[in-house]
Amino acid sequence: AVLDFVQGLSEYLALCAEMKRESETHSLPFELCVLEGILSSVSQKYQRRIHLFEPVINDVLRNMRQQGGPGHATEQIQTLLPLRNSLSRFERSNDNIVKSLERLLNSDEAMSLMSLTARHEVSCQGTDEAEAIDLNLHHDVELVVESYFRRFEDFYAESFSLRKNIEATQDTLELALDEYRNRLITINVHAAMATVGLAVSTSIAGFFGMNLYSGLEEITTYPLFWYVVGGATLGGGAIYATAVRQATKNVVGKQVT
Repeated sequence: AVLDFVQGLSEYLALCAEMKRESETHSLPFELCVLEGILSSVSQKYQRRIHLFEPVINDVLRNMRQQGGPGHATEQIQTLLPLRNSLSRFERSNDNIVKSLERLLNSDEAMSLMSLTARHEVSCQGTDEAEAIDLNLHHDVELVVESYFRRFEDFYAESFSLRKNIEATQDTLELALDEYRNRLITINVHAAMATVGLAVSTSIAGFFGMNLYSGLEEITTYPLFWYVVGGATLGGGAIYATAVRQATKNVVGKQVT
């Protein structure tokens, strides 16, 4: 990576030198050519990375929306995690560059000190101006830095937008998992309540099925068997309905403020 950077910077400086020889207009001094070459190389690197992130993330998110369903939610969240981590690292790195360039743009003195050629020419004249920093020297540096500062801000905005899309998709998947989990909990609660109601019926059947003499089995005038079955069933259903009503009391239809 360092060799590629040095080779690219060398080619850029050679191009600047050739343009300086052919052009009769005002050209950037050597140190600003070096600064622009460094910023250009770094910005191209970040531009390639953001152009690599964007189609990959968009394809993954589109496939997830098409699949859907809570059965794939956990698998999809695990797929999004490395993409989100890589994008977060890129965003932090880009943010550091933006902050560094912003601090430089806020200091006219620092930008004036970067104009080495102009300061050297002043010092060679032997005037008193060589001992003072001419703040007017910062304009060329400011133009170079500000143009790349805007470019890195655009990279940060694009990465921020991609990260927000990932977070929105993750939130949607987590909502699907929560809904699926709540549905399972509801089924479990209803099954437990139904078990309680069934336990009442089986208890009555157990009482009547015990080897105790009651004389009821000799009564044929009334269909006591069906009365007992119907009463036990109604009692179990009443217990189930009461349990459900108490469980959902002050919950269903309640407005949360």
